[in-house]
Amino acid sequence: MKNGISILICTHNSSRLIEKTLSHLLKQKVSPSIPWEIILVDNACTDGTAQIVESFWKSDIPLKIIYEPKPGVAYARVSGMNACQYEYIAFIDDDNWVEENWVETAFNAMQAHPDASAIGGPSEAVFESTAPEWFARYSQNYAVGEQYYKSGEIIELNKLLWGAGLVLRKEAWDYLYDHGYEPIHESRKGKNLYSGEESEILLLFKLMGLTLYYDPELKIKHFMTTNRLNWKYYLNLKKSFGASSIYLDIYKNVIRQLQEEEQRVSTHWQNELFKSLIAVLKDPIALLAGMLNVKQGNFRIAKAYFNLGRLIQKFNLGAEYDILQDFLYNKYAPLNLALKTINPSQTN
Repeated sequence: MKNGISILICTHNSSRLIEKTLSHLLKQKVSPSIPWEIILVDNACTDGTAQIVESFWKSDIPLKIIYEPKPGVAYARVSGMNACQYEYIAFIDDDNWVEENWVETAFNAMQAHPDASAIGGPSEAVFESTAPEWFARYSQNYAVGEQYYKSGEIIELNKLLWGAGLVLRKEAWDYLYDHGYEPIHESRKGKNLYSGEESEILLLFKLMGLTLYYDPELKIKHFMTTNRLNWKYYLNLKKSFGASSIYLDIYKNVIRQLQEEEQRVSTHWQNELFKSLIAVLKDPIALLAGMLNVKQGNFRIAKAYFNLGRLIQKFNLGAEYDILQDFLYNKYAPLNLALKTINPSQTN
């Protein structure tokens, strides 16, 4: 594996944002001893993003554009990571800005933790227009703020890291990909606000016995466009989080059973659907308030939309919910068994 760090930017129709993101990368002060590159994935762009990037990037640092025609950041990241040549891969979204020492800080953080498969850090919001009063309460849903209160290893299965500013060890990714990894849900594409593509990967890293770290020095700025700063957008985001949580819950249950060698237990989709229906029916007034766009910032409304997203996704999956449980268990059980005797950090 080549010494150095690859910056991976996945973008869909970000012609309005991409120059600002790249301008911060142009200002990087990186030691000559640290090779680095930028891999930009054009994910089905129709607004000329790639042409803007080609015209704007004037640097000796290599910038390679690859094309992923299948819409969805999950697919873009797979293609992008496979194109990266260096031992570390850093995710910078097309609305992330980094300080002039960020690339070297990310490299040094991974060097300082040779057991880490991934490291993440905090982010600070930069607003295109005035933030609503309720934003601070829900800022973490926008990947803004401190992810954890202190640096160190992230042990609990439910504790993961944001994709924005995440740094991965390519060797761990290659091992996972070579053993058949593919995302089980589409994640964010176009107006679809699903999320969790990095969470799938991080959960499987945990299954592989690998370590995640949080480093508060690994700071980024996250640009908040005006269209994201309204209550209807946030409720749509929250509903999408609910939908995405279904897939992550399946992962967590499967991983817990594999790690703890519990007896295989599947939950039936109809039972799961009923649970979500009950959760939604507990607070119909909150759903109505959300539809009428009143009581902005209300926690009950946000929770109701999260539960609604879970209900809709379970209904859409139907019997496929049960199939996914068995698929993931059977797919990754051999990997988990092999890793009882193999250290993936030492496996090419």
